[in-house]
Amino acid sequence: MLLQKRFSQDKIGQDDWVKHGSGDWQVLLSCYFGHQYTQTLKETLGMQMGKTILITRNGYTSTNTEKEALSKFGNHLVDLVKKDPTIVASWCSELKKQADIVERVIKDLRKDPFGERQFKTYVDCLYPYVTPHQAIKQVVNYLPLPLLEKYMPQFQEARQYAEKAYEEARVYAYEFANGFEKETKYPAKCLLCLTEKEIKNYFKTGKLIPKKKLEERLKAGAVLFEDGKYFVVSGSETDAIEAAMHSHEKKGEISGTSAYPGKVTGIVKIVFKPEEGEKFNEGDILVSGNTRPFLLPVMAKSKAIVTEAGGLLSHAAITAREYKKPTIVGAVGVTTVFKDGDLVEVDATKGIIRKISKR
Repeated sequence: MLLQKRFSQDKIGQDDWVKHGSGDWQVLLSCYFGHQYTQTLKETLGMQMGKTILITRNGYTSTNTEKEALSKFGNHLVDLVKKDPTIVASWCSELKKQADIVERVIKDLRKDPFGERQFKTYVDCLYPYVTPHQAIKQVVNYLPLPLLEKYMPQFQEARQYAEKAYEEARVYAYEFANGFEKETKYPAKCLLCLTEKEIKNYFKTGKLIPKKKLEERLKAGAVLFEDGKYFVVSGSETDAIEAAMHSHEKKGEISGTSAYPGKVTGIVKIVFKPEEGEKFNEGDILVSGNTRPFLLPVMAKSKAIVTEAGGLLSHAAITAREYKKPTIVGAVGVTTVFKDGDLVEVDATKGIIRKISKR
């Protein structure tokens, strides 16, 4: 009950939130990520990210952390680099090592994807991956420019090396759920809305929570984490939490971090999934939660890119520098404030996207 009080709508509305991750994972992996951000990082790096809210809508999840706490975490990482510059090479080497382990383990799991042993093996192989991954992903957003320029090539090379492991882990979650579906007759996407505790309980007792509850979580659910502890809400409670998180936003204007400078005007097209890329025209403004390799053809056609999550080592930011496209990352609320067809100005030099008119 104390945890719920600390996440009341009033308290959520008083805080500023940073959206630093998104993808087509659901409640199950949200439990895993939330634990990492609010406990494991403290154990391995000496500080945690802070209160974290993971919002799932129709199978697409965003990760939101309280801004001040995330800033303290980022500056703590900077202090670690200044104290011991060799830690940069250590983080990068460890990330690549753990990425290799994840790929190897998942390749083996695919021979027989579903089962209690497989679930434990899957989760156990992911935990060591997150510390170096988040260390390099977050530190670049806080390093002073001279150090950023010095270390960015190492960080970017390691981040790109590990991208495949992240994708393999995401895909395997669906393969596990497909095997789960055959055993329980629950839809796979609903089964991914179970918490890790509920899955462990199933393997122990053979019982699942009602399918209707999982369907509600799939449509709109939230996992709220602090100090490694969490609770899950769904339906209208999720709507209220998300509204409170966005209560500070200016109408018709969103700010984020410039990943590549430039200033352009164009028509918004919001794309989350591969099939949504069909509506995208040459010269449109790509707006998304985050980007993945499947969006590369759309990114190539875009006039500018704006993502709701991510930092200077996100897929969008790395691609922006390669394509030389005006890009803003970490623009919290951009996928809700703007709609397909809106005419907008993207000032990626200042990190602002502004609505000019509706089409």
